[in-house]
Amino acid sequence: MIELEVSKISGFPEETRRKLMHIVLSHHGELQFGSPVTPKTREAILIWLCDNIDSRLDNFESHAFSASKESRWTDFSKMLQSRLYLGKIENEEEIGD
Repeated sequence: MIELEVSKISGFPEETRRKLMHIVLSHHGELQFGSPVTPKTREAILIWLCDNIDSRLDNFESHAFSASKESRWTDFSKMLQSRLYLGKIENEEEIGD
């Protein structure tokens, strides 16, 4: 897709094309997670970290959504290696200070 779009832009810088390709190819960050290459530029590392944060927050939200309404905790998350804390139940009084 990058090659196709870049080819439509006259004079598109080759270095920028290479950087974009590297970002896309390395956005999973690690070979064990399906990335053909590991991030090797500042931009690629930033995108990998953003993708990683997004994935972890999505995992949290999925577990939170499926948790019992009465529970403060989710089921165990394999990705985050823990049960996740959902906080105080609305309208519940604070336990003494």
